[in-house]
Amino acid sequence: MLHDVSLLEDNKRKNYYNLRQSYLRKLLRMKANDLIGLDDNDKEPYTIKFDVQRQKQFILIAIDHFNNVKKDSSIEDMELKRFSIVNIAEELCNKHYPCECIDMQSDHLVLVFNREDQSHANYSQLLKSLCVELQETISELLKLKTSLVIGPKNLARTSMNALYNESLYALDYRLVYGYGSVIDYEEIADKGLEPYEMDLKRLKKLVETVVSGKTNEAISQYDEMLIDALECTADSIRHLHIQIAFALNDNLMYIKSQGDYHLMELDQLLRAITDSETIADIKELFMSHFESIGQLIGGL
Repeated sequence: MLHDVSLLEDNKRKNYYNLRQSYLRKLLRMKANDLIGLDDNDKEPYTIKFDVQRQKQFILIAIDHFNNVKKDSSIEDMELKRFSIVNIAEELCNKHYPCECIDMQSDHLVLVFNREDQSHANYSQLLKSLCVELQETISELLKLKTSLVIGPKNLARTSMNALYNESLYALDYRLVYGYGSVIDYEEIADKGLEPYEMDLKRLKKLVETVVSGKTNEAISQYDEMLIDALECTADSIRHLHIQIAFALNDNLMYIKSQGDYHLMELDQLLRAITDSETIADIKELFMSHFESIGQLIGGL
């Protein structure tokens, strides 16, 4: 009987945690800073540790190599990993600010607290030190690598949803900074990066070099394009690779139609570009693709 009571208590705590997290996710996705977006039954249910109406600070915690972690873990293991990150983040942050850590049930979580002393000279350094401590503790206790985003400065009127989306935008710069990075939204915004503009003649030359089987020369041309692209916005770096993928596919259609050649299909390549977390991952993907095309051309 005591065992049954214990199970009931565990289930009650788990249900409460899940319902509370669902409520916090709803707050995070609201497009206004009042409670208009919530149902009447939801307006009072949980006491939260930050004031929705005041200035807020976001720290986004992203699990590196997420697809591999997910593939190697059961659903229960992933839930436990994210639950543990919530506890670690709140314990460390609560030393400085009352906070909530929101499990977005994907590759990232969001730590939220009010900006009490943002004008203080040491505020920025405190945030970066907190991020490093979070990374080190999560790595030590959970054997997980993470990349973190320090979200944008905001006015109290800025919606939580807007802050969240801007933090997600900054996370895409893990593509450039690599695994284990701490990315400051304001530093990226201050750079005023422009989208990469594709030179169609340059693209045509690269594709012709690849499909002619000159793999080393193609890699050299690709590296030159990538150096230029790395000075531009992260989304345009992905778009560059999507353009290359489509152009290569168009030029390989005839060759593919002549037999069963084992090249990565376009949809697989596009999905891999989207799923890649760093430019090193994408570059490795394209080096392999170029070499496979070169071997195919050489065997014809």
